[in-house]
Amino acid sequence: MQIFTPLCARVTAIVGDEAGCIADRHLLPIASACPTVHRCALVGDTAQLPPFSRVRDDAGSLMLRLERSGHASSRMLVEQYRMPGALADVVSACFYRGLLRTSQSKLDSSPRTPGTLGLIEVPGQAETHGEYGTSAFNVLEAEAVVHKARELRVAYPADTIAVLTTYRAQEKLVRTLLDEARIDAVEALSIDAAQGREWDPGNEAKFRGETFRPRIR
Repeated sequence: MQIFTPLCARVTAIVGDEAGCIADRHLLPIASACPTVHRCALVGDTAQLPPFSRVRDDAGSLMLRLERSGHASSRMLVEQYRMPGALADVVSACFYRGLLRTSQSKLDSSPRTPGTLGLIEVPGQAETHGEYGTSAFNVLEAEAVVHKARELRVAYPADTIAVLTTYRAQEKLVRTLLDEARIDAVEALSIDAAQGREWDPGNEAKFRGETFRPRIR
């Protein structure tokens, strides 16, 4: 840490990104190591994930507590550019007191006809053994995923299809079965890996955590 001492002595401001996930114990040691700091900006979303830690932290992040206390100035970005307008309206009502709105450019680029949603019940049970360690997978569900992917590939030969799974083990199993079935251009990935990526609205089927979404070009 001594190599950072000269730098810490010159720091006057700290910016915390994804601050809704930052606990006190993560931020305060940095602040205390920089005696010349007189400004701290926390950038994040307290309506999303809480601090990442194995330690139980019912108080929430420092950013959340400052928001609630009213002792720090705060500003909210109220225009979103990613979600379809109808979905954003639901998110806005549930988490943002109706303040979130969709940009006009996003509304103009969204399809006028919504996609369809289908729920398919699968009888298989989740398992956590074998080469996948403690991550859960469901063989019958994965087979149903591949069957539906094949149907979608025939129905939409020019579109891309994404399979989103909750667990890494299920992702690997689905990918293996897709390769064995030789179904082209079907991407299998975890929900975490899908963060920040976008697929255009299309036909969608839900399998207890597996989502298919062909892109409409």
